[in-house]
Amino acid sequence: MNELIRKYAEKFASEHAETVINDIPDADAAAWMEENVPHFTCSDKEIEETYYFRFWTFRKHIKTTPDGRVITEFLPPVPWAGRHNVISCPVAHHISEARWLRDRELVRDDIRYMLLPSSVDNTVLYDNPLVASAAKLCVDSPDPDFGREILPSLKVLYDRIDRDQITRYGLYYTSNGCDGMEYSVSGQGLRLTMNSYMYGGAYWLSRLCAMLGDGDEKRYSAKAEELKKLINALLWDEKDGFFKCRHMEDGNADADLGLSDPDRDCMEEVGFIPWIYPGLCGEEQERAFDRLTDGKHFSAPYGITVADMSHPKFMNLKVDHECMWDGPVWPFATSQTLTAVYTLLAEKESAHVTPSDYMDMLSKYASSQHLTENGRTVNWIDENLHPFTGRWLARDLIVQRGRPGVGRGENYNHSSFCDLVLSGACGISVSGGKLTVNPLCKGKWDYFTVDNLAVGNEIFSVAFDGESVTVREMKG
Repeated sequence: MNELIRKYAEKFASEHAETVINDIPDADAAAWMEENVPHFTCSDKEIEETYYFRFWTFRKHIKTTPDGRVITEFLPPVPWAGRHNVISCPVAHHISEARWLRDRELVRDDIRYMLLPSSVDNTVLYDNPLVASAAKLCVDSPDPDFGREILPSLKVLYDRIDRDQITRYGLYYTSNGCDGMEYSVSGQGLRLTMNSYMYGGAYWLSRLCAMLGDGDEKRYSAKAEELKKLINALLWDEKDGFFKCRHMEDGNADADLGLSDPDRDCMEEVGFIPWIYPGLCGEEQERAFDRLTDGKHFSAPYGITVADMSHPKFMNLKVDHECMWDGPVWPFATSQTLTAVYTLLAEKESAHVTPSDYMDMLSKYASSQHLTENGRTVNWIDENLHPFTGRWLARDLIVQRGRPGVGRGENYNHSSFCDLVLSGACGISVSGGKLTVNPLCKGKWDYFTVDNLAVGNEIFSVAFDGESVTVREMKG
């Protein structure tokens, strides 16, 4: 037994009552992690501990059902979930984390479930980049067999959304509730979320079709180019140098393209999502990242705020609800933003955001994943945080109101972290089956090691000594 993993698993089990047991109970967590997750050590022990904590919580959500294995969001049942307590909103985060496991069939099983004819109505209840994430997984691995299996269903799903949510502007309408952002400043309309997801879906579908020799490559490539032009023309605000949502009362209404309503004209964290997808943004638009690290706009003591702190509606929508997205720190969005940053920095240097910025934000994100009560601090991941106190807001409000479901957000599987460590800080990338390592942690960490790293059918060990990287192929 790996002693480091055993130590962490015992610590986390001592901090959390085991109230829901799915495939892997706490007693088997250490053995599961030793077998499945990349073994990670680094000189930043808080990030190291949080890495293992997040994989420890992730395996709690692996669940075998009559429809195959799935990955859940909440541990206790919630009434807005579909069959087997599955919710599609965080599926991209689940894929990002699960793709690092040696049990490669898990991520495929979860994708298969989301694409079942009996599941797809629930899959589209929330906006999500399932098409982009699944197609990218097949291309990067590469995994042509799984790609051929799911390509027809990915096309059906993409084309359904394209048909049902397209507006006369050529972009897509959605509500903030369907984004998992029940109350946000900009509200419903032409949002950066769905429109970026649809660009990403078309981009990666075209790449998957090209890999498989499928005749729809040009159709999806043309769709991606069309969406790129429209997103940049209609959702980029030159005045503030930022991508912004455009409010619409419904999918048939006029969009406020001129941002005439100052209450809705807000820089929001979703404005960084376009950088997750290759080729969508130009170099001149990178000035948006100046706001990300600015304490007047998005950089708060406990993380990245979902809305611009200088906006009059910041933390001020005055709605009596625990799911407020007018300013809290939201791990879901933090994960998206950091994914956007590491994706950009893997391609090029930027004058507006640096590897050091990335590492500072990752460190703050790790630090925020704690709960202090009755003089005791434990590892914790939940729904949303107060940006200036670090308190878990939804949890506190539910407790104050005396409503049931206090523990609904404990071990909440609605964000990523391990991928941000491996892909971002460690700079480990697999593209076309080729492993490359370009760490963003240079100058921040004295060392890191990653063992048990599965790439295709091979196992690798990666070591960084503060200056250089060593990669060794191990016996599987």
